[in-house]
Amino acid sequence: MKNVFIISMLISANLGYAQVWSTLNDLTLSNHHVNRLQVINDTLFAAGYFQDVNELPSAGIFKWDSSQVTLVSGIQEIGINDFIIDDNEVFVVGVFNQIEDIPGTAGIASFSNGVWQSVGGGGGSIVDTPESCIKWNNKTYVGYGFNEIGDISVPYGFASWDGNSWFAEESVFGFGEGPSNMVIYNGEIVGGGDFNQTTTGELAHKVARFD
Repeated sequence: MKNVFIISMLISANLGYAQVWSTLNDLTLSNHHVNRLQVINDTLFAAGYFQDVNELPSAGIFKWDSSQVTLVSGIQEIGINDFIIDDNEVFVVGVFNQIEDIPGTAGIASFSNGVWQSVGGGGGSIVDTPESCIKWNNKTYVGYGFNEIGDISVPYGFASWDGNSWFAEESVFGFGEGPSNMVIYNGEIVGGGDFNQTTTGELAHKVARFD
C-alpha cells in the first residue's frame, strides 16, 4: 500500500510540466484531421481533411503567420494527404474526385493565381488517391495509393511529373505499393511505407533510398 502511495505521489508531481500545449490563437477546424504540416518562409502551412477554418470554407489547406490564419483556397470537399508549395503554386494530392468541376483533377491538382488546374490529367479514377509528393531534381514525385495517372498505368504507385508528362518510376511494394511518405536526405529521396522489396527484386524493408 505504501508503494502505491509513493507511485501516486510521483505521478502527481510529474503533472507540473515544464512545457505545455496551447492553441494557435483559438484556431478552430470542423470535420478535421491534419495530415501534413510544413514551414515555408516563416509561415506555417497545414493540410488535411477539414471543411471550415474559423467558420470559413476551406479546401483542406490554410496558412498561419503566428498571428492570423489565411485560407489558401475557399472551396470545400477536398481531403489533402500531402502538398508541395513551389513559388506561388500549390501542388496537392489526396482524396477528391474533381475540383470545381475541372476534368482531370482526381486525386492530384495544382492551385496558382487563384485558379485550380489539372496536372497532366490527374488520377485515372476516384480510387487514385496518392498519399505523398515531393519535388526533387526539377520533377515532382508522387507515391502510394494510385494505379493510374494521366494516361499511363502505374502498377506500383510511384510516378514523376516533369511539367509536361507523367512517367512510371521503379518502385517499392509489399502490403502497400509505393512510398507513403518521402523526404530529401543527402541529395536522395528517402521513402517510407509498408513495403519489403523493389520492383526490380531488391530487398527494401519499410525505408529505402531512391536516386
